[in-house]
This record gives sequence, C-alpha cells and structure tokens, in this order.
Amino acid sequence: MSEGGDMFKEPPLRLLGFSFGAAQAARYKFSERTVDGMALVGMIFIMSHLLVTIVSKMAISAIVDVFLFEAINSCIIPQITIYHVCRGARNLIVKVGNVPRSVKSWAPFVAGMVTIPILMLGVDPLVDGAIAEYIVPYLP
Repeated sequence: MSEGGDMFKEPPLRLLGFSFGAAQAARYKFSERTVDGMALVGMIFIMSHLLVTIVSKMAISAIVDVFLFEAINSCIIPQITIYHVCRGARNLIVKVGNVPRSVKSWAPFVAGMVTIPILMLGVDPLVDGAIAEYIVPYLP
C-alpha cells in the first residue's frame, strides 16, 4: 500500500478513480447513459475515499490531502488528458482518410482507455508527492 496505507491509492481499487476519464473516452463510442454511469462510479469512489479518511483519521491535513489528490488525479488531469488523446486519435483518423469503419468507431475510445494506466503509474505518484511535500506540511 502507499504511504499511510491508503488502499484507495493502490490498484486495482485506484482504477475506479479514473471513471471520470473513462467516461470522457466513452463519449466517443457509447450512449450518454453509459457515460453518466461511469461518471457516477467515479463520484462514488471519491466520496467513499473522503468518507473513509474522515472516519478513520479525523485530521484536517489527511482530509485536505485526499480531497486535493482526488480532485487533481481523478477529475482534472484524467479528463483533460483523455479528452485530448481521444480528440487527437479522432483527428488523426480523419487526416489519414481511408480507415475502416470499425477503427474510426473504436480508436478514440481505445486510445483514451490506454491512457489510464499511464496516468495512474506516472502522474499519481508525482501529484501525491507534491501534495505531501508542499501543501500538507502547512496544514494544521
């Protein structure tokens, strides 16, 4: 487990935090109902992480740490990154031109979903470390 034993920051549970990013990728392939369901999973994950932290630690610094971690790593970075990856994949397909229909249909979604593990393994530790080093020490 990660520093402090936070199971919400470790795979496979951490993948649920990327549901907002997955929903962004799903916009290119699935119905709004499916997209909304994926976003709901992300919201439940974030609320669960916050509630477990509040109940178990009852420390302002821990709660702010979790809130910032989830806001940045589950909402902001995945949505922006996956949006641009999917859009780039779609634009590349348009530029290439003669691409099979199934590739046109699935490529943006697959490109977005492939981005999730990269974000989890690459960005999560950086943001977690930055919060721990630059913000948490200044909290009560």
